Amino acid sequence: MKAIILAGGVGSRLWPLSRELYPKQLLRLTGDMSLLQLTVLRAVSLGVTQVMVVASHAHRFYVKEQLAELSLDSSVVITILLEPIGRNTAPAIALAAMSCEPNDVLWVMPADHVLEINNLADRLATAQQLAIEGHLVTFGIAPKHAETGYGYIQQGAQFEGVANTFKVAGFKEKPDLATAAEYLASGEYLWNSGMFCFTSNIYLQELEKFCPEIYEACKQTVASSFIDLGFIKFPEQHFMACQDESIDYAVMEKTASAAVIPLYGNWSDIGSWNSLYELEQKDDQGNVVVGDVLTHGTHNCLIHTHSRLVATVGVSNLAIIETPDALLIADRNQDQAIKQVVAKLKQDRREERVAPRKVYRPWGHYEVLAKDDNFEIRLVTVKPGGKIGEHCHEDSIKQWTVVSGNVDITICDETNSYSDDGSVEIYAKSSHCLVNNGSSLLFMVELVKSNRINVLC
Repeated sequence: MKAIILAGGVGSRLWPLSRELYPKQLLRLTGDMSLLQLTVLRAVSLGVTQVMVVASHAHRFYVKEQLAELSLDSSVVITILLEPIGRNTAPAIALAAMSCEPNDVLWVMPADHVLEINNLADRLATAQQLAIEGHLVTFGIAPKHAETGYGYIQQGAQFEGVANTFKVAGFKEKPDLATAAEYLASGEYLWNSGMFCFTSNIYLQELEKFCPEIYEACKQTVASSFIDLGFIKFPEQHFMACQDESIDYAVMEKTASAAVIPLYGNWSDIGSWNSLYELEQKDDQGNVVVGDVLTHGTHNCLIHTHSRLVATVGVSNLAIIETPDALLIADRNQDQAIKQVVAKLKQDRREERVAPRKVYRPWGHYEVLAKDDNFEIRLVTVKPGGKIGEHCHEDSIKQWTVVSGNVDITICDETNSYSDDGSVEIYAKSSHCLVNNGSSLLFMVELVKSNRINVLC
């Protein structure tokens, strides 16, 4: 079995932590590991040794860095496929399926869910057998309450000779509260987990039958794939022809071969701050607190702080999320409306919607410490042997100051070595590059003065 992990989403309802260029699946919301890392480890813990991560091209270096942090056994092979643009789950899964062998059994799952399921290995083994027999299996979560934030799967007749496994009678959109209560009372409905199991050829066969345009566009896209920096990349030209379609709409609601396996335990898609609050352990006042926080007369709040002290007095039922460049204060029960805030940020072209302060590159990363219209100060971290390639800026002056480490810096074909406290100024239109020639991390402070701040290569 191969694990296909879908890691291309944005998670705008978790703004300001989740950004377009640093989305929910990369966040460490429930501990020391990101949701993506936890998802990979879940698959590996169940014996899966071939993992395929389908991610956005814009997130490639973050994904690569986080996967490297796991230090997995050499028997585990992880492949990263990069979507040139987002086109929802049906095309993303098609890219993965076409990159596998026809009879490979695929366990497809989102990268940003929390999952603690009883007997998951047994349920997965049942799904694998059904997949080999030609079924497209989806997993439903046994609901614990009437929930309006999830889609539902209606169970049909039970498979003969296969315990607790059913045909799919229908898929339902996110209901209102009264309808969700009816679903819960009937005992026939499950929350739609977004997880699937099928063979590559059966999925592609059904996709070609019901959405031939997506199938053909993905087929042409995969035929033009290439490898770059260890990633499998796809040209944008053919993939742009794909419809933006989920696997539910494109295949699962139309196929006659759908099966559903109920799962029992704890599951959350962490689709909002309130869902994170419900997931986490509370203090005596019902608060979930992360970071440097002081509370007085504060009840049932979620408070995340990342760069400064946050103090609260006499407030209740709030989500307070602080980052170096943005602060969110919201009623926990209205956190679904955060998408409207993000939409306004997009309309106003605010960069707080898009980028985090820390940006990863193949050579390491940099973090923005301070900025204004005409300057930016960054802490640059370069891995041992890491190289920032030759480039130049038309209208900026740059200063590099070594805080710790050893580096060779080349400016206009002249190379010099610098170590602690060494500093060099680079003028506009001067070509320059560097290499960390030491065995430890290189830390530099970079000051860029310009009418147009440039991003490091």
